Amino acid sequence: MEPFNLISEIKPLVASDHLDNRPRHLPFAQGQLLQGRVEAQHGPRQFTLSFGGQQLLAESTAQLQVGQQLKVQVVALTPQVQLQVVSGDPITPRISTGIHLISQQNELSSQLMAVANQARLAPQLPQTAQHTLQTLSNQLMAIPAASPLSTPIATLITQGAALLRSNADSQPFSQFQEMAAVMRQLANALPEPHRAQAALFTERITAAQSSPAGAAAVQATTTASAAVADDATSWTALLHHMEQIVPGLLPLLQQLPTLFQQAPDLPTTRLVQQLFTWLATLPTAATNAQPLPQFSAQLQQTWQQLGLNLERLLIQGKTEEATQSAKFALMEFAQQGAKNEDSAAQAHSLVKSIELYQLVQLRLAPEGTQFLPLPFSFLQQGFVLIDTDRGKQQSKAQASDEADIQHLTLHLQLEGLGNLAVDIRQQGEAISLKFQAHSIERAQFIGSYRQDLEQWLTSGKLQSVQFLAGAEEPAKTLLKRLVQGATGMVDTKA
Repeated sequence: MEPFNLISEIKPLVASDHLDNRPRHLPFAQGQLLQGRVEAQHGPRQFTLSFGGQQLLAESTAQLQVGQQLKVQVVALTPQVQLQVVSGDPITPRISTGIHLISQQNELSSQLMAVANQARLAPQLPQTAQHTLQTLSNQLMAIPAASPLSTPIATLITQGAALLRSNADSQPFSQFQEMAAVMRQLANALPEPHRAQAALFTERITAAQSSPAGAAAVQATTTASAAVADDATSWTALLHHMEQIVPGLLPLLQQLPTLFQQAPDLPTTRLVQQLFTWLATLPTAATNAQPLPQFSAQLQQTWQQLGLNLERLLIQGKTEEATQSAKFALMEFAQQGAKNEDSAAQAHSLVKSIELYQLVQLRLAPEGTQFLPLPFSFLQQGFVLIDTDRGKQQSKAQASDEADIQHLTLHLQLEGLGNLAVDIRQQGEAISLKFQAHSIERAQFIGSYRQDLEQWLTSGKLQSVQFLAGAEEPAKTLLKRLVQGATGMVDTKA
């Protein structure tokens, strides 16, 4: 069927007063799949089409019928949005051509950060989209939160001391990046007003990372981050408080006055001074007792921010939630905010990655398998498969009166450790684990932490654990699942 064009302006999804007082139009991305219906015919070639509750006027040489259900693909965006009716199964070829994006997953967070920085310089892009992209970028770059607050505080003190010892002419920008990542953990975990102060310090450390001159912009904000006094009494009090927060660091803390005096006028010195003073004013009870957010909560937040359910939200009329997703913001940036073709292409590439995740979800859903990506910067590749149906079948086969078996598998690729598959089964309180590493040596290395596993578990008791070799690359594992599984992605029958 020949392509047809949308010939009317797309109506705003929500009232403009909800979106920075600017009219917002439904963004399209090239290659996007849409499902709709022919609502009316106005002439030999003009039709009203409905997509997700939005009625659009289209021009088509194809013979469309009122009431006809359409499955279309966006094939062009300029000079007009052009749609083409697709038949059969459009998911299979798109997964096969995009599966390589799984192996490039470690680049997603850095690409998103670059787009987020460009979006801040696009005045025509609504602030909601700018904030969404920046928030998700910070989330994907953050270190997983799984340790007490004292651990990142100790890390910050160690990194700050190393920064003070470094050559002022060659500041190690990687140190700033690591410090910013740790500060994001604190910003997510501390109660107010300390959380807002941690977020503010994160911005300043990030600015100092980009250029030594960026640290010169550091200004005192609250009494908690006032400049450190030089007299011994103040230092004694500060060191005492910091020793209470992070016991065992007193030898390092005692070096701080000397380190600060070595380059008192250096912008980074003032930045570290304010940071350490703020750390010393944190409430001891909060830092010792309050754990960081569980990584599972961080995952849920990330999946929501990605926009894996964008289309569903639009259909349900939850347009405000939909417009706060990264997929929507990226399509809007590519269509309205990108200054050049390279910026638009980078945004389109990120949209393709998100759509690949959605397509894999659609493909595996009939098997009762849920696919969820793990696109974090500390993983080269990563996703989780949750087999709900398989767990129920195993429970029935065992004729057990206990709770259904919960079964999920993590497929990871980490720098230094290589490929790793972690099979997790839980029935009631009993948890069984199977670690499959790339090689026997790496499986033995993981096995050396066997005694620590019970301390890491928070929702059950460890019943059994295995350490095996033979884990494959996650992208290859996923491809085999799609090819050989019940989904029948590739049919080789004559």
